[in-house]
Formats: sequence, structure tokens, C-alpha cells
Amino acid sequence: MSDFDDSKIKEIITGRVEPHIYSFQTNTLPNLLKVGDSYRPVEERLDEWRRHYKDLTEVSRHKALVSDNIFFRDHSVHKYLEANGTVRIGIDKDNGIYSNEFFDSINGEDVAVAVRDVIDSYGVPGKYAYYDSLKDRIELHYAREKDFLPRDNQLEVINNFSNAVRNGRSNLLMYAVMRFGKSITSMWCAKEIDSKLTLVVSAKADVRSEWKQTVESHKDFTGYRFMESADLTPDMNFNEIFDAEFYTGDAKKEICTNIVLFLTLQDLAGSAREVKDHHEILKKINPDLLIIDETHFGARAQVLGKILAGIELSEEDVESLKDTDGIDELGRIQGLQPINAKVKLHLSGTPYRILMGSEFDKEDIIAFVQFSDIYESKLKWSADNLDKNEWNNPYYGFPQMVRFAFNPNESSRKKLEVIPGAKPSEIFAPVDTSKSGNYETFAHEQEAIDLLQVLDGSKEDSQLLGLLDHPSVKSGKLTRHVVIVLPKRASCDAFKKLIRERGDLFKNLSQYKVLNISGHNAALTKPEQIKAAITEAEKNGEKTLTLTVNKMLTGTTVPEWDTMIYLKATVSPQEYDQAIFRLQSPWIKQYISESDEVIRYDMKPQTLLVDLDPTRLFFLQEAKALSYGANTGTIGNENIEQFVARELRVSPVLALNAENNKLVEVEASVIIDAVRKYASERSISEDVNEIGVDISLRDNEDIYGLISTLAEISGKSGLNISPIDDDDGQELETEGDEDDSDAEGTDGSPSGGTDGSSTDVRKAVSYVLCAYLAVCFPLDY
Repeated sequence: MSDFDDSKIKEIITGRVEPHIYSFQTNTLPNLLKVGDSYRPVEERLDEWRRHYKDLTEVSRHKALVSDNIFFRDHSVHKYLEANGTVRIGIDKDNGIYSNEFFDSINGEDVAVAVRDVIDSYGVPGKYAYYDSLKDRIELHYAREKDFLPRDNQLEVINNFSNAVRNGRSNLLMYAVMRFGKSITSMWCAKEIDSKLTLVVSAKADVRSEWKQTVESHKDFTGYRFMESADLTPDMNFNEIFDAEFYTGDAKKEICTNIVLFLTLQDLAGSAREVKDHHEILKKINPDLLIIDETHFGARAQVLGKILAGIELSEEDVESLKDTDGIDELGRIQGLQPINAKVKLHLSGTPYRILMGSEFDKEDIIAFVQFSDIYESKLKWSADNLDKNEWNNPYYGFPQMVRFAFNPNESSRKKLEVIPGAKPSEIFAPVDTSKSGNYETFAHEQEAIDLLQVLDGSKEDSQLLGLLDHPSVKSGKLTRHVVIVLPKRASCDAFKKLIRERGDLFKNLSQYKVLNISGHNAALTKPEQIKAAITEAEKNGEKTLTLTVNKMLTGTTVPEWDTMIYLKATVSPQEYDQAIFRLQSPWIKQYISESDEVIRYDMKPQTLLVDLDPTRLFFLQEAKALSYGANTGTIGNENIEQFVARELRVSPVLALNAENNKLVEVEASVIIDAVRKYASERSISEDVNEIGVDISLRDNEDIYGLISTLAEISGKSGLNISPIDDDDGQELETEGDEDDSDAEGTDGSPSGGTDGSSTDVRKAVSYVLCAYLAVCFPLDY
């Protein structure tokens, strides 16, 4: 470990914590001792109580566990204290803070004796309640037993939806990050307008179970029947399904009042010859509500967008699908009909490129929920509900992401300096991207080894931290299941081969089970296989290292993933956030007592993101601020800096300050200044190539007439740029697999996603938008 000051990481990183029994006293309540438990850091819990008792002093803390798999609650400690004559005092303050966990005339030693008795009594029937993770249940069916109201932020979205529909808006966008609850909020929206037939369309087959559970498990949707592709028949009459009986997950009968039909875009595309016979029914119906899930992903793809609109695919479209794993049999669609729904509701957590277009007016956006909104709501609930179980928090399990912006190691930096325009991802480029060549070797093998050794903790460097070997990270049980995002498919093969053959160079990386899921030699290809392998490894106490390019970085949930090392050179905020949000899925383990009481233990309260391109991290952070400002009417330097500052409060960025030999927490002003400096040194061509083009501008005769007269950016008579390469277009993941091409990113060029317009129009539109952005988003550079 280097001798730099790493106190900041020790301050911020907590990771997974063991449950504790704590006690404190306060002069406000003399002679009373508060005895509680916490499944979060004790300091965090005490700080929440300090809002009400500023002179609070911690008296004791003890682990609330018999073993790693056996927990106990403060109730058992209270039971011992009361059984031995201690009086429990209920406190009801004027400000509404209530607690019945204060005890009269005891001290820390009394609590220690009680804890010891609870531990020593394990195995004595009926004396205390213990919670065993080995009794965790797996629900195979969805009984209709959930009964909770929408949260305040969800209720606001439902009201926005209702008002928009009432005002004649019919193409709406719900922009909310994961863990907001887009599925159930959408169903409440459907109920609000009494949608008899709600059609849910997704490019992701693996979200089917989430929608099924949402519809079948909540009492608000009694009478709602969930159906999918397999339930359809050519002669089906939906009118005959209404008012008919059907069975729920708990084998109870309900009368069908509403139908929710889930289909994938691949379902709609049908076979290579014609629309599937059992989808003929779709020609005869008009859903009241069409919900397009993850609209930034599937419905925005050039070909699948046509499928959704009922537009016949061209020969060029068919050709473009041949190299896309899992849908190569899609073929030409004959007779596909558009879906004519009364209202369309698009769902997305990262619609940045969509928002820069013209499809949605301000009145169409019914939700604008950021990561910071969710995390701040989580903290507020905990502070306002001190008398409730921590896991009753509706945002329980939503982790805090700690981001690390590191430069590559010294030898890699020297190598990059001699390669014109090279990004850090170049270090992990393979010699050859084709399986017929030398695809299992990094082009800069020694630099790649040096860099990985520093991350591993086997070497030291002045600008890169040995994160995998850091004591705070290890004690917090982080970096147990790491996903590494690499630039090429062959990079995954080269990485696995390096660890396999040169494992002796790495004291930590050599201890991981390596899962190559994107390389030419990928052993695991289906998401279900990959997730099962990681779950099995965790069960066996093994750590995993998942190597990918694009696979499973959109719409897929892997609860165990806690760390991402991002080594790909994407410049798209949408692609970047889709990838890093894979870390933000909850991982909660249940501990159940003999009487079926449940403790929900957060296995992943924090996640780690490592980015070896700090400029890119800063640039994309600022780009999100621009998108937010453009759509909320809060344009301006001050507002942008406030947005970034808020994001940093809930998701801090740590970087190494080589001059001071210290790990520091990055401030918003530093990010803004870095972006300004970066922008001032870039060429116009570089700027234009990263602009998201709203191609609908070509339909405006006035604008088109203007741009037709402009000289090209690189031409002799004025500014011009080279044609914008779209590489492999929009990524598509299907039930079987997804396209992990050798391109740097799936939509790495934010200007991608056009619909075949001419090169001249694209260049001209880029030029106009460059000027447009400069006027609308001035940053004084």
C-alpha cells in the first residue's frame, strides 16, 4: 500500500456492516438508557437521534449475532432487562418522536450482560427469538397479499399522468431511475384511467417476471389478469375473458375486470415469414394504454422502432440484424399492424438522448426522478422514522455509489502519450479482434499487467489506488463480485487468459472465479446462466470477476454485483449510466425466526465504481446536468453546479491528488472547471461528433433551407466534419443474448440512432446543433 493519505476512503467507505445492539444516554432524559438495534452503521443511527438529543453520548455497542447466519433483535435484550426488574419507559416528545426503548437506571454493563445471555441461550426453545438465514423462503407464486399506498413521489407522478391525459396528452414519458418503482407506478396510472386492456411492450424478456409479480401480488389490482405471448390464440376474443373467472397465485378465484398483456418486441416481430398466428388478435384491438418499458433501449433501436410502429422492415433492416445474436431469424415482417393505443407511456431511467430530441414536450414528461431524489428520500425516511424497523424504509436496499476517478498507472500513461488521441481503454485493446488472429493477447500486454497489478494491490503508483487490497474495502465486504467493462470482445478473452496463465502476478485477482460472458470464448452466454453462476459462487464463499463489453449492462439485475471497473471509452451518458446502474440493484437477505418474524439484512449498502478516465467521468456528470437543466428550465452555470453538487452529496467522487499525496473528495467546482478546460482544448470536430442529433430538424423547411446553404465544417469554403460513424448502432439484448460487437460502445457515438438520412444532412444538422447548444447551454468556455 502506498504511503499517501487515504483517510478520506476510511471516512466514506463502510460497506456491509454487521447488526449491532447499541445504547446511548442524554442529559435531556436523566437516568434513562436507550437500547436499540441497527442494521446500518451505528454512527449513522446515532446521528439521526442526535437531531433530537444533541448531547447524546454512546454508552455501548455489541454485535447482534450468534454466528454469521444467526441474528437476534433488540427485543430479546429488552426481554432480558425487563425479566430482571428493569422498568421500560415510553418517551413521547412534542415533536412526534416516540420510542418505548428507554430503560430506567441501568448502564452499559447491564446491556452487555443481557446480550451475553441472549447469545448463550441460543438453542434453548422459546427463550428468545433468533433469525436464521438458512430459512430464507423463495416465493414461487405471487399471492395477492401486498397492500401499500403509493409513496409521495409516486403519487405525484400518478397525478401528473392523470392531469396530462385529461388535458389531451397521449404520448407521455416517465423518467425515473431504477428503484423508483416504475412498474407499479405505471399500473397505478393504468388504474387511474381504468385501462381495460394495458399492453406492456419491452425489448427485455427478463423483466416479464417483475411485471407479473406487480400485477398479481398487490391488492390494488384485484381483478387484473396478467397475460403473455403464450396465452394468446388466433381466435381469442378479449371480450370473453372479461368477467370470466381466473386463478391467482394463491389458488384463489377472481373475476377478470382488466387485462395486462406483456409482450416483447421480439414477440411482435414474429417469425421469419409472417406475423405469428396467435398475434393476429393484435390487429383487432386498441389498448387503452401502451406501456413501452425501457423505451431508451428497445423502442429506440432503428429496426425495432419500426416494429413498434408497424412499419415493414426493408432488406437493409433485415441485413442489419444478421450479426445480432438471438434475433437473426427475425426476417422481414409481413402485414404487421401498428399498435394504436389511446395513450402511450414510455418508461426510462436514462432517456438523455430522447430528451434532447423533440418528441416529448414539457407537458408530456410526468416524472423526472434522479438518483439523488431516491437516495435523499431514503435518508429522510430513516431520520423521520426512528421508531420503525430500518427495513420498512421503502427505499431500503438502494445502495450508495462511491465513485473513484483515477488516472492509469505510470507505464500506461507513458504509452498513451505516444499514441495520438488514445483513451485509457487503449491499454486493454487486443492484438486482433478476430478469433482467427491473436485475439487472446493485449496489444500493450506489459502496461495492462502493470495497471492491473496496481489495482490489485501488488504494485504501487502515485495516481492509482490498490482498491482490491484496501483494508476499508475488504472489511466492508466490497469487491466480492466485480464486473469489468472492456472495450472489445477479444479483450475479455485476453483478460481471462492473463489471469489464468499469470495469476501469480496478482495476490487478489488470482482469487476470483473469472466469468467471461462476452468474449469469443465465452462459456456462459445466457443471463440466467450467468446470474446462477454468481449466486452459486456467493453461496460457496467464492468471489467473481465478470468480464463484459455490453452483455447484461442494460435492464438486467445481478444483485451480487458490488463493484464495476469501467475500461471502455464510451462518451454517451445514456450508455454509461445504463452500465453503472447495474450496481444499484438491491441485495437483501432475509433472516427468519421460528415464529416467522423477518429481518431484512442489506448485503450491499454501498457500491464502488472505478473509472480510469477521470475527464470522461467529469464530462458525463456535467452532460447529465445539462440534460436536466434543459428539461427543467434551469439553464445556467450556477444551476449546473448546484445539480452536480447535489449528485456528489449522495454519490461522492474520490480522486488522488498526486501533488499532496492524498485521496480527496472531488467538489462540484472542480468538475465544472475540468470540463471547461477539457472543452477549451478540443477541436470543433471532436465537439460535433459528440452531439446528439435531433434528426427531425430536417423536416423543418426553414431550418433545412438554412443548413443546405452552409459549407461543411472541414471543406475549403468553411467548417466541415467527416461523416459520423454509427458503428454498430443501438445495442439490442434479447432473451438469448445481445450483440457484443468489437465497437467501443453500443451507442458510443451520441450522434447515432438516425434513420438513414443522407451524410450531408447529418453533417449540416450537427453543425446547426453545435451552434444551438452553444447558445442554449453557455458555460463560459
